[in-house]
Amino acid sequence: MKLNKNYYDIKEQWETFGASEYWDGYISNRNKHKTDYKHILKLFNNIKITRVVEFGCGDGSLTEHLLDTGAFVHGVDFSQALLNKANKKLLGKNKFALSPIIRDFSILTDLDFNVVLAVSILEHLPEDMAKRIFQDARRILKKGGYLIFRLPFDDKHRVQYEDIPALDTVYWTTDEIENLAIEYRYKVIKIGFYSIFQKVKEL
Repeated sequence: MKLNKNYYDIKEQWETFGASEYWDGYISNRNKHKTDYKHILKLFNNIKITRVVEFGCGDGSLTEHLLDTGAFVHGVDFSQALLNKANKKLLGKNKFALSPIIRDFSILTDLDFNVVLAVSILEHLPEDMAKRIFQDARRILKKGGYLIFRLPFDDKHRVQYEDIPALDTVYWTTDEIENLAIEYRYKVIKIGFYSIFQKVKEL
C-alpha cells in the first residue's frame, strides 16, 4: 500500500493544517511526547555542525534549538503559513534562511551543507517524494556529511490514515531503508528511532 498523494495534495493539506486551530495543540503534543530536541542535539555531539538543512521545519520549533548551536540553518517547508510562524518565532535570530518547497526539493542549490535533518516529515510524504529527499540530501551534502532522519518502521510497508489528512503516515521497513542507502550510496551509521546515513562517495 502506498500513500496516494502528490505535491499539490501535500501542500494544500499542510497549508490548511498549519493555519488551523489544531496546529498549536499538535506541535505542543509533539514537542512533549515525540520530538525530543535534546536527544536530537545529542546526535550532533560527534559532528561539528556548521551548515544544516532542515526539511519540514514547520513553525521553527526545532530550528530555534539548532540555531543555538551556532550553525547556519536553512529550513524548508510546504506551508507558507508555517514559515510565517517560523519567521515570527525566530525574530532576532540570525544565520538562517526559510524557503517554501516549490514542486520538489530542487529549490536547494547550495551544495555545502554538512547535515541534512528530516524529522517528522518523511512519514507524511508519498514514497516517491520521500525518496527524493534521500536523493537531494546526497546532492547538497558535502562529502562526509550526514543525513539524520526519523521514520516509523514496521514489518511491512503500510499506510495509516488519520483524521487530519496531513498526518497520514507511511510506515517503511528497515530493509527498504537499507536499500535506499545502497541506491543513493550512503554509508549506514545507524538505523533506529533516529537513523543516520553518511555521504562517503561521489556518484
